[in-house]
Amino acid sequence: MSLVAVARPTRRSGASRPGRAFPLVTVVAALTVLAVALRLFRLNYGYAHPVAEYDGGVYLSSALAFVDGRLPYRDYVFVQPPGIVLLLSPVALLAKAAGTAQAMGLAKILVGLVGAAAVPVGALVLRHRGPAATTLGCAVLALQGDAIASAWTPLLEPWLVLCCLGAAALAFTGDELAGSRRLLFAGVLLGLACSIKIWAVAPAVVLVVVALAARRGRAPLAGLLLGAGVPLLPFALASPGAFWHQVVVAQVTRSAPTRTPTAFRLVHMFATSTPNGEQPDPLEWALLVTVALLVLVLLVVPWLRRPPRSPLEWFAVGAAVLVVAMLLTPDTFYWHYATFSTPFLVLAGALRLPPRWGRRPAVAVASVAVLVLAVLVVPRSVRSTHPYDNHRALQAAIPKGACVVSSTPGATIAADRVSTRGSCPPLFDPFGQILAATGGQAPSEAQLRRPAVIRLWLAAYRRADFVYLQPRATPQFPTDGPAQAYLDRNFRRLPLTGPGQLYERVGPDAGSA
Repeated sequence: MSLVAVARPTRRSGASRPGRAFPLVTVVAALTVLAVALRLFRLNYGYAHPVAEYDGGVYLSSALAFVDGRLPYRDYVFVQPPGIVLLLSPVALLAKAAGTAQAMGLAKILVGLVGAAAVPVGALVLRHRGPAATTLGCAVLALQGDAIASAWTPLLEPWLVLCCLGAAALAFTGDELAGSRRLLFAGVLLGLACSIKIWAVAPAVVLVVVALAARRGRAPLAGLLLGAGVPLLPFALASPGAFWHQVVVAQVTRSAPTRTPTAFRLVHMFATSTPNGEQPDPLEWALLVTVALLVLVLLVVPWLRRPPRSPLEWFAVGAAVLVVAMLLTPDTFYWHYATFSTPFLVLAGALRLPPRWGRRPAVAVASVAVLVLAVLVVPRSVRSTHPYDNHRALQAAIPKGACVVSSTPGATIAADRVSTRGSCPPLFDPFGQILAATGGQAPSEAQLRRPAVIRLWLAAYRRADFVYLQPRATPQFPTDGPAQAYLDRNFRRLPLTGPGQLYERVGPDAGSA
């Protein structure tokens, strides 16, 4: 399949003349270019500000440790499946020659292209439904605010979206299930998605159920086991207990002191948001809520009036319902989570558009969608803030090769001061380590006083040459008690321009205290 195939709608699309198909290819291509441009926009600020989200620093730091010979779960805590570590390993190898800041810059380019690739792949799934469904679906995939923001740092969701849309493009020919070979490869893609984040189990289960209903479930199920087993098994066998506890138990039992409001989740999933998780102003909130309500009505009412009929419709609706329910259930919901619901809601909504709409109605619908999304997205896209503006100060104060313990891994990546040598503590994800140490309890002031968490930070401080601590909305390091007392006794605070505190060891040598 290729993008040229989008120019050949089936009879169901109502476009019988070849000349009518060319503008659709042009629209998909233009939306793809726009998607790339929006996702790579902040690269014009250079590679010196490589991380816009905490998680991106965690994933690249883990990949850096992996290429240096450390295994996740066995040698350091990592509370996600290993897929992202494997995907970022080639980028981590580049860091050996070019430095970590340049490697993160390349990772941002890569994830931006991955996020934008959802547009033409989504067109492959929807092309048989004609210009209206294809154009509107691609417009949402290109311009949804959370999808754009998720591609500004190597988060997991863009990879999940691409794998799931690719699986849908392989699994269906028009509205019907494809042949066994394509179903096998669709299962492989969903298995790979599961090796990146467990959430992909939801659409995988729906596809297998749809295939089983047609007595063809063995091919996608075999592909799913193959796609997930190859990347997961080596790590699970190397340290089965740690793998199970970190990837499954810590996530399934995960809880937080306060629950993210349901309204916040629905607005992000069913409307759009402001890139980089910025809080909307009152007018934007009103527009977002209005759009969310309209989308809910336009999605729910038509499907209640006429339930799904074809396998593709059952897959789209089933996956959308299951993913939305999954994102509404846990205590915690971050803005980028909504990116994962986008492709399934897009499919469920676009499949309800009249298949025989011609070019003019399609252009009208797409124009309105692009206008609304652009009003919400573009003004915020050009506002840029860098949470690690002190990277040059860190680079000047910390000698290369020193062991640095950081509460914010992105800061040391920006300063090119990441140490993954064996004697340096592998504290690449303080948030995740606290989750694992407390049985899934999110960091809070109460959790930071637990003995297991205090021991974790004390062990890290005792082997560090420098300590960089940057306060966050969710506390991740003790500010009193034995850990802070050790820090005050054996380190001195250095003057630092920008956020956070930097400490240099003045007590016994690292590892001897």
